[in-house]
Amino acid sequence: MKDDKQVFTRDTFTKVSDRVAANGGDTSHAGKEKLRTTGKLDPLVDPAGYGLIRRSITRFSEMPDGKLLLSNGIAMLIENLGDTTGSMGKNVKLMFDNLPLLYALLTEGKHPVLGRYDPQILNATFGDCVDSIPFLQRSQAEMAEKIATQLTLMIPTNGGGGNNGEDPQFGLFAAAYLTKAAINNYGLKYYHFIVTDEPCHEFLDKKSLELVFGEEVFEKVKENTEKNFSAHNLPSMAEIVLTLKKQAHVFAIVISSHADSIYDYWTRVYGDDHVILLESTEHLPYVQATLIGLTEGVLDLTDIPEYLKNAGLNPADARKIQRAVVNIPIGAQTEFENFSKIPAKGSIFAQKTDLWPTEHGAENKVSTGKDTWSL
Repeated sequence: MKDDKQVFTRDTFTKVSDRVAANGGDTSHAGKEKLRTTGKLDPLVDPAGYGLIRRSITRFSEMPDGKLLLSNGIAMLIENLGDTTGSMGKNVKLMFDNLPLLYALLTEGKHPVLGRYDPQILNATFGDCVDSIPFLQRSQAEMAEKIATQLTLMIPTNGGGGNNGEDPQFGLFAAAYLTKAAINNYGLKYYHFIVTDEPCHEFLDKKSLELVFGEEVFEKVKENTEKNFSAHNLPSMAEIVLTLKKQAHVFAIVISSHADSIYDYWTRVYGDDHVILLESTEHLPYVQATLIGLTEGVLDLTDIPEYLKNAGLNPADARKIQRAVVNIPIGAQTEFENFSKIPAKGSIFAQKTDLWPTEHGAENKVSTGKDTWSL
């Protein structure tokens, strides 16, 4: 049987982290070397690389009789769009260091918040247009060692700073119009997180889009979404976010010690039920897993302190996270018609293009943190 079960593990991460250690502990050493020697980003993290469109595709293992086994579940995309400017310049290293914990929270333990899916992680970083380093980097949607490897190809801008805003609009544009996620075929949504401590400039023009994505950007958007953009017909930030919300559960994680003008900006753009205020990025994997668990119906608000304590977080920080997420749309994923019908691991398919199996796998279960019910 041709096997396609490869997933992210601590052992695969160690292979990559050992290479980082051998290069002096600089997470971005490989990416910097690529930029230094070629003048370009590695194609794997260049937004213009590999045809622009990022695809999260369900994987199958081919059986001896030609049928296809759903080994890991239906693909579920998680995209992280991180600020790497100024005080947020350590975010590439943090995303790398936090990867084993984040993946474990998604897939392991008593309440794995994405336990019935095949989590596929796409990492992206942004800076300011004035930065000398390319101000948008965007990996592929990966599910094993390549998640970590592609993070080592990403370079923090470390520029900017101050209170003048940054340029995540290009990353949000890509998420909205240059993403293809298998989970959307079932009428469910994937997860998109932006992490920042600044507002957005919101400026888009043809020249900048072509600088980031290449001259075929409008052609690729039309291929993926049938949208006909041009120099004189570009979406506003409100339109971009609205489009993204139709296909993803979106959360803006704002890093600030208190609600301020930056927090107010993101609540205006995203809605106050999609904005999370944190003092730092220290416990970001716990926050993301909590948001996903609440959205998927795996957790409810009263479960959070015990869930996070069991995951290794101290009670004081667990309560802070509980307060930070109280206003989000709890159970939003469960409201979709096909939520309870998603093919389970072990299902048998006739063709890769089929949405539904010919033979169903093991009974799917979702934990609420209080009890377990069948789907």
